[in-house]
Amino acid sequence: MKYDIYNIPDPKHPGEQLQHIRPISWGVLTHDELVEMMCSHNSGLDRGTVVACLYKLGSVLSEAMADGKKPQIDGIGTFSLQLKKKESSSVTDLEKVRANGVEVKTVTFQPSAKFLYSIDRQSRYEKSDMTNRSHKRSLDELEAIVNDYFACHDHLTRHQFQRIA
Repeated sequence: MKYDIYNIPDPKHPGEQLQHIRPISWGVLTHDELVEMMCSHNSGLDRGTVVACLYKLGSVLSEAMADGKKPQIDGIGTFSLQLKKKESSSVTDLEKVRANGVEVKTVTFQPSAKFLYSIDRQSRYEKSDMTNRSHKRSLDELEAIVNDYFACHDHLTRHQFQRIA
C-alpha cells in the first residue's frame, strides 16, 4: 500500500501546518472483482451464491437501518445512519422539522478492531513517489496551463484538468 504525506492548516495555530499520512487509492474494487475474489481461494462458493448473498446483505442492511438499527458484522464493523433536513424544507429551526422534512444523509462505517488489525497485518507500506493531490499552483500558472491545453483541444473535463494541473 502506497501512502503520501500531506499538510493542512492547523486550526489551533494559525500559520502552522498539521501533517497527515493517507493511503493513495488508485482504483476501486468493482462488484465483479469482489465476487471473483470471494469465489477464489478454494472458498467453495460459486458466483451465483456470492452474488445472491451480496444482494441479500444490502437488502438486510438497508431494512435494518430503516428500522433504526445499527447492523454489526463480526470481524468487519458497524454501519450507522446519518440523517439531515431535506434541502426542500424551509424550516430553519431543526426542533420544528417534521418527519416529512427528514432524509438520509449518509451511512457511516466503524470498522472493528479485528478488521483494522487484519488490514494492517496484510499491508506492506511504501511511501509513494507519486501523489493524487493537486500541486500548489498560482491562478496565473493555472490559467497558463488551461490556455496551453485549449490551444490544442476543444473542451476540458474535470478529470483532464486534474491530470494536467
